[in-house]
Amino acid sequence: MRKIYDKMPPMCERIGYNYGASTPDLDVFILNYQRALSYEIDTRASLNRLLYDMKKMELGDDGLATVIETKMGEDDFVLLENDFPYNNLIPGGSMLRHFCLWSKNEERLTAPAINEQIETKFPNKPAYIFRHGGNFISIRKIPHVHIIVDFKS
Repeated sequence: MRKIYDKMPPMCERIGYNYGASTPDLDVFILNYQRALSYEIDTRASLNRLLYDMKKMELGDDGLATVIETKMGEDDFVLLENDFPYNNLIPGGSMLRHFCLWSKNEERLTAPAINEQIETKFPNKPAYIFRHGGNFISIRKIPHVHIIVDFKS
C-alpha cells in the first residue's frame, strides 16, 4: 500500500489512499473528487442526487441506516455497491465502480482491515479508498468508507 495524494482537502479526514497500482481512470476520479470538494460541487450526478434525496425523504436518516444494518447482520463489515454512485466524477467509458464498506465499529475501519476486505472481494484490482468528514457524511449512524474499484485492470 502506498499513500499518495496527501493533499486531500481537510474534509476527507485522513483516509485517502490508493490500494494497489494507480490507473489513469482512478487518477481522473481522484482529481475530479478533489475539485468537487474544493469547490463544493455535488459529487452525485443530477439523477442520482434526485433519487438519493427521494429515498432519504422516504426513509429518513435512521431508515437508511436500518437498511444497511439489516444487510450487515451479525458481521462486523459489509461491502455494498453504492446505490447512488458519484457518476459525475467517474470518467466516461471507464470500468470504475463505487462501493461503501460499512462497519459496526469505527475503530475497526483501519487501512489494514479495509485492504483485507478489498483483497478478499476484489483480488488484484486497484482501488481508491476515501472517507468523508464534516457535512459530507450522508449516513452518520454507521461508520463507512468509500471504495472506487477499477475493474478494467
